[in-house]
Amino acid sequence: MNITMNRSEIISSVNRAPMHTPFGAYETAEQALTLDRTASKYMVSLNGTWQCGVYETLEQVPEDWYENMPQCREIKVPACWEFEGIGKPVYTNIPYPFDRTRGDHSFETEVTPGNYELNAPYIPKENLTVCYYRHFELPESFAGRKVFLNFGGVETAFEAALNGVKFGFSEDSKLDAEFEITDLIREGENFLAVKVMSFSPQSYLEDQDYWHVHGITRNVSLYSKSPVRMVDYQVQTLFGSSMEDAFVRVRIWPDHDTPLFGTGRVFMTLYDAEGKPVAEKETKPFAEYRSYLGPDKIAEEKFPVPSPCLWNSEEPYLYTLVLEMRDGEGNVTDIESCRVGFREVRIQNGILELNRKRLVIRGTDLHEWSSDTGRTVPEDELRKTICSMKALNFNAVRTCHYPKDSAFYDLCDELGIYVVDETNIETHGYGGGLSDSPLWLSAYMERAKRMCLRDKNHPCVIIWSLGNESGAGANHAAMYGWLKAFDNRPVQYESGGSRPEMSDIICPMYPDRDWIETCMSNGDNRPFIMCEYIYAKGNSNGNMDLYWDMIRKYPRCQGGFLWDYHDKGVYVKSADGKKQLRYAGAFGESVKDPVPDMCLNGIVFADLTPKPAAWELQSLQSPIQLVYRDWHGIIGSYYVVNENLSMDTSAYVFEWELVCDGFPAESGILDLPPVKPGESRRVELPYDRNLVEGEAFFNLTVRQKEACQYAEAGHIIYRKQIPAEGSRTYRPERLPEYRGPERLTVRGEEDGILRIGDENSLEIRFDRERGALKEVRKDGKVMMGGEQDVFYRAPTGIDEGQGTNCYNEDWIREGLDDPKGKVESFHVYQAEDAVFVKTELSHLDGKISLEKMYEISGSGISLKVSAVNATCLETLPRIGQTVILPEEFHAVRYYGRGPWENYRDRKEAAFVGIYDSMVSDMHVPYVRCSECGGREDVRWLEICSDSGEGIRISGSRYFHFSALPWTIRQYAQADYQDQLGESCGTVLTLDGVHAGLGGDTGWTKNIHPEYRITPGCYEYEFRFRWIGREDRA
Repeated sequence: MNITMNRSEIISSVNRAPMHTPFGAYETAEQALTLDRTASKYMVSLNGTWQCGVYETLEQVPEDWYENMPQCREIKVPACWEFEGIGKPVYTNIPYPFDRTRGDHSFETEVTPGNYELNAPYIPKENLTVCYYRHFELPESFAGRKVFLNFGGVETAFEAALNGVKFGFSEDSKLDAEFEITDLIREGENFLAVKVMSFSPQSYLEDQDYWHVHGITRNVSLYSKSPVRMVDYQVQTLFGSSMEDAFVRVRIWPDHDTPLFGTGRVFMTLYDAEGKPVAEKETKPFAEYRSYLGPDKIAEEKFPVPSPCLWNSEEPYLYTLVLEMRDGEGNVTDIESCRVGFREVRIQNGILELNRKRLVIRGTDLHEWSSDTGRTVPEDELRKTICSMKALNFNAVRTCHYPKDSAFYDLCDELGIYVVDETNIETHGYGGGLSDSPLWLSAYMERAKRMCLRDKNHPCVIIWSLGNESGAGANHAAMYGWLKAFDNRPVQYESGGSRPEMSDIICPMYPDRDWIETCMSNGDNRPFIMCEYIYAKGNSNGNMDLYWDMIRKYPRCQGGFLWDYHDKGVYVKSADGKKQLRYAGAFGESVKDPVPDMCLNGIVFADLTPKPAAWELQSLQSPIQLVYRDWHGIIGSYYVVNENLSMDTSAYVFEWELVCDGFPAESGILDLPPVKPGESRRVELPYDRNLVEGEAFFNLTVRQKEACQYAEAGHIIYRKQIPAEGSRTYRPERLPEYRGPERLTVRGEEDGILRIGDENSLEIRFDRERGALKEVRKDGKVMMGGEQDVFYRAPTGIDEGQGTNCYNEDWIREGLDDPKGKVESFHVYQAEDAVFVKTELSHLDGKISLEKMYEISGSGISLKVSAVNATCLETLPRIGQTVILPEEFHAVRYYGRGPWENYRDRKEAAFVGIYDSMVSDMHVPYVRCSECGGREDVRWLEICSDSGEGIRISGSRYFHFSALPWTIRQYAQADYQDQLGESCGTVLTLDGVHAGLGGDTGWTKNIHPEYRITPGCYEYEFRFRWIGREDRA
């Protein structure tokens, strides 16, 4: 067998066995009922420590690589070899990891001009290759049986040999490759050799937006079967006129290589979740059945299961089907089993339905990635990931952009996650040319077929996907046709506009509000489900509420998949021994994506800790909602809406609280009769209206009543805050009238520094040249210093976009990061009880002008600002002031939105209240440092030392603030958290106005107009006063 890596024909495999549902090769029916595929004596894991030889190019591999083990080093299997000290991980979004224009590569053939100068199917000589070796013993229990070797996943292509004989080759790195080795294996010790290549011709089909890593990345196992065996089986649940009229249909493919197959038959038993049999069925001998989709005979039987428990995300009830194959003498020769979830997926009148109810996809895209181990994700980490999704009210995953390890689907069946199973095809960096090429048809078809054949029996899989960003061509239409003929699930595909001939669903990426509105009325009556939306790069995810408004407004707008779930970095150890996350470019790799941190777009961090935006989305996509409905705008009421498919509201506890001016006034449990799934109930908000005073809010918190697999009892699933009836608008604080014995006067000026103070304890210094407050001292101690006008923020992932034509590029070009203000005037006025300082400043050659009036008295300082933005920028990031406070001022109490970080376009789930925090805790550790820690709609705040001494700040209207250990410049200049450097104290930034974050996409300017700081005049006022412990709120 001689496989060349550069050729004019596409060879996907040599001697690879047909794909099938995962086997357990069980010994008994009782063992099969456990569904433990590792329990049988006929199943052996080859995971563990192997030996390997490393070669920079394929040509360097010795010709006899499979016969003798060279000088080797140890390597773990499964593992990505980049995480074992071999090679470097490469992250790209669009470019191929062997893209000639992105690094120093030499191709084996002359390239032709075109997109990135690539030339499929040819690959570069620079092709790191690792040869794996291990010895293993053949179990005695395998004697007389057929023996199979299964590789769960190998990136990217591999050739295998046993006992010095090459027997197989496979491409498609995200699906099992299995080989029958009965004729090669021998009793006792065997020698297995596997040559794994980084790149192969079909690497052109695997240009996903991810880290390109390699090796034997999934499990390797050896199993044996009787010659009289099942080759595959398919299980489907069908329904009649109602969901109580249920059937199970089973198709079984026998091994036709055995002459005895015709007399064999299969006994099927369906067990409920408690292990009790509920239905049985026996096939006829296989010889009596017809052929199906090919020349081979299959057995097909259907049996009823009246009124079954249904499977859905809320209540993922699972049965177990055990299949026992028996020969003509009645001897059991083969036993398999799988979970069965009774559910129906269909599209009816333009609506995607599950169990004949409208299904809302609360989804996320999920890459197969661990920042500790790369593409090799341990099962316990997979479980933890899915549980964290469920806790945030996600109910669906799109397997972007390839099938996952089989264990993932088992967990989704168990925990209740709907899956869009996506074919391992993406040609983003090559365009769509391959999708119309007959040369590549078999590779396209094979990838879709094999995915479907492996995952077909999982109830969690509700939709097949033809791949991602590969253009739209005849090959996709052929894939669609086969999937629709073989299976009854819908099929989707985004590229090319979700054409009806290849997609049952309109599944766009990142549509805006207008696009959605158009799609709801353009006559295309298919379900509308966004395959990617609300881009979660760094500190982003503004405007999520607008999407959920649409989902609840239009029945055909049925949700979408957030891009994406978790940050995908690589952990390294820093000089101090701590784990630090790194992104593209940190490893000296020769190919680096133009946007190196584009892999950091999770709604949760790499360790699954939710980012602040996650709490916003959790409430927005919660299946329980409190909504106000009115009648023609005249009279209305609040309703509890239950969007669940099967659970009523008795599963939850509805806690409420009345809060007045930030302080609790009353609380209780909402006495709510159960609201059935899909229904709503009018509720009277039960607080005492006589207790309402000042600014008052009604807070509702919905918790799970009982513990479940993914959360403890009391877990919060929904939060909602509404103004209480009779609430008054918050009245801004005024500085208290000063009644002290000392007057504040101008005490002198030296070197441009103006000193204002009283006879004893207070001194305030102004910098005439900067037109700003320089320092405040009280009793000789610095209380505040270093006021500076600020119009810039450390750029977020959305601000930076793709690096060009982005907000941050505009801001830097305009000079916002270092505005260098010019003092146009500086005047000091002495009044009876106060000193007034008026300054006029111009920044950016007059494009931003400020008029600031300081009123200084013994009670504190009032700062009134009138700012004029005359720039041509689409938006400024902020208009405000920053001051440096002593480091010991680290305790924060504020009245505003919290408790987590929030911004103008991402604050729905952040309640107005009084919150306590430490400055260090207000920092949010986004991997790439950026603007963080902001709080919106703030009425007042206090920052104090442990002794209670500090400063209280209030505004003439709601304002935005952050209190952080580092400056804006430090955040903007640091690539990583461990590069922030030393803190210079508490950096307090007070913004009269702060722009939204955006988040519709990661590569356009998409802060919505209502959240921009556009040209115009902005006025605000801050009032500072010094407080002690007795003065704190």
